[in-house]
Amino acid sequence: MRIASFVLAGLAVASFGCGGSASTPSIKIVSVGSAGAVAFTADSPDVDVMLSSSGIVLKDPGTCLGEKGCGHVELFIDGSTCNELEDAASPKPYNAVASSTTATAGLDYCPTFPTVAGSHTLRAELHHDDLSPVLDPSGATLADSVTFIATLGSSPADMGTSGACGSVGNPIVAGAGHMFTPAACTVSAGSTVHWSFASAHTVTSDPGAAVSFDSGTKSSGEFTFVVPAGTTSGTVVDYHCDLHATVTGDKCNGMCATLTVQ
Repeated sequence: MRIASFVLAGLAVASFGCGGSASTPSIKIVSVGSAGAVAFTADSPDVDVMLSSSGIVLKDPGTCLGEKGCGHVELFIDGSTCNELEDAASPKPYNAVASSTTATAGLDYCPTFPTVAGSHTLRAELHHDDLSPVLDPSGATLADSVTFIATLGSSPADMGTSGACGSVGNPIVAGAGHMFTPAACTVSAGSTVHWSFASAHTVTSDPGAAVSFDSGTKSSGEFTFVVPAGTTSGTVVDYHCDLHATVTGDKCNGMCATLTVQ
């Protein structure tokens, strides 16, 4: 969960929701990325957000301790599509939260990441300490929305500069963003393919794949698989994470990837 650490100062405490003479808080998205453009890579998926607010003191969720006029901002990308669901036991009802005017949302929580280039909608909502929304006099959630454009950049990790793809020096990463990096890797028959784990995933060949392997659930360490020496050049081996993908026939949705044998 992304939580900004810069503390707001000088905000008047409102008594919203507590009776008395109450002022209506406000939230506004000042900027997203650079002039509405966000360059991302597989290993740099964050969206920088600048906010402004009034009539509310922003603190981390659960830390207001009964203070009136206290809450936080919840950030969403494309509605609930890109909510933080990484922890299956405790999925979050938002993409990220902010306790200040500076925050980051994560494109890596989008189910199709890193295939997320294009237009997206960012929404910022004010919420009470108990996660319930702050409402305006008409009963609507106090919020602001803007659109931004995500463009795919490049980085050394994407380019595989530390050795052959899937080698011991450049393993395929089963990452925290529900993705394999890289998602497409060319390997040699007879070679050993290496995966490393940044969070809980499996490396599982699709049903009917030319070769079969299954790492079981791992959250750290490494999994290796030796490509059979007799595998025909050009063979494509589809695989996925059992925890974060759905395979139906020849279609895979979610955390899916391929090995191509050369």
